[in-house]
Amino acid sequence: IWNDQTGKKVTTILQEANSGTHAVAFSPTNKLVAIGSRQYDKENDTYTTSVSVAYALSGITEWKQTIPGWANPKAFSPDGKMVVVLCGGESIRFIKTETGEVQHEIKCAAFLPATPRQGSQWIDFAITPTGPRLAIGGVDKERKGTVEIWDLAGPDAAANPTAVKGGANPDGKQSTSENREKQ
Repeated sequence: IWNDQTGKKVTTILQEANSGTHAVAFSPTNKLVAIGSRQYDKENDTYTTSVSVAYALSGITEWKQTIPGWANPKAFSPDGKMVVVLCGGESIRFIKTETGEVQHEIKCAAFLPATPRQGSQWIDFAITPTGPRLAIGGVDKERKGTVEIWDLAGPDAAANPTAVKGGANPDGKQSTSENREKQ
């Protein structure tokens, strides 16, 4: 963790991972950091990801959980109550910041686990800083780029998000759109 004003390192949070740390995100208060670190199992030729939340200044871990395959904790919800994690290109999980408990999971509708290059896959996402929208970028089964916009508004938004799926042309005009039901 670095101080952006002085350019000096504040602390180092060590992770027990033989494949490195691949994702970090600060909470809205900057007191917590979500960390995604990968572990490679040579014997079984598989990866797992440790997702953890730690205090940024002390490095003390609040909780840690293991997710099969790859996972990137890329953001906190704007209120800081959830860590939002992209899991294997097939889902996005909303995990309670305080406990590490999965509150809700949105699944990529056309993801094909056995043949990921033949089905849809999510690659990245972003949450608007003030709230109610989640944008998920990826590819559809024809390997065309897509962006799905999810509505996270309402008191139980993480438990019941809704989506409008759309594909965009390079000129920025929307070319396809369809409503997706809650999953």
